[in-house]
Amino acid sequence: MSDINDGASLIKDGKLTFNSEGNNIKGSKYYSRVIHYPERGGLSGVTIGRGYDMGKRTRQEIYSDLTMAGISQEKSTIISHSAGLIGFQAKEFVRVNKDKIGEITEQQQISLFKHTYRSYVIRARSVYNQKTKDMREKPDWEELQPAIRDILIDIVYQGYRGDTIMLAATTNNIDDIISLIMNSSELRRDENSRNRVKYLNESRAR
Repeated sequence: MSDINDGASLIKDGKLTFNSEGNNIKGSKYYSRVIHYPERGGLSGVTIGRGYDMGKRTRQEIYSDLTMAGISQEKSTIISHSAGLIGFQAKEFVRVNKDKIGEITEQQQISLFKHTYRSYVIRARSVYNQKTKDMREKPDWEELQPAIRDILIDIVYQGYRGDTIMLAATTNNIDDIISLIMNSSELRRDENSRNRVKYLNESRAR
């Protein structure tokens, strides 16, 4: 049996997110090397790898990203037909096509994640700057503690708007972020799968 996260040791940036977006246990509901449907409030799309959600992507974008990661043209073409599907349509696409498409390799999964994560770093920084633009005194994105930046990126990666946590991050204080997570019913509900509080606490020793 594969380890839960075989490729995590090869991930430098985004390890928190990589570990939270699936596992490598074949047959598991969260096995990420096949297309799957995360079932988060009916808003998710068909997903492949660690959180590459195709619900809001175009066919061309999907095909380009997948082939860039080393996935075959044939497999990428089939997967790209899930572009824009969410909810029941996404779930049905997975049911019909999962076995036909088969698995991607661990290296392909890692390559796809690295490419995707880089775009979310840029997106999270943009969200942070936008949400805090009216604050006179705040740390620049680069001045935030690395663990806090990782949490903000993970929040955006998961699909949240991040209104309150972006503002909380301006104190640049780990305890403030932990307090917000534990007092938010939405974020606290995610703790079993995302382990953000544990990650923040462990960062104190790094």
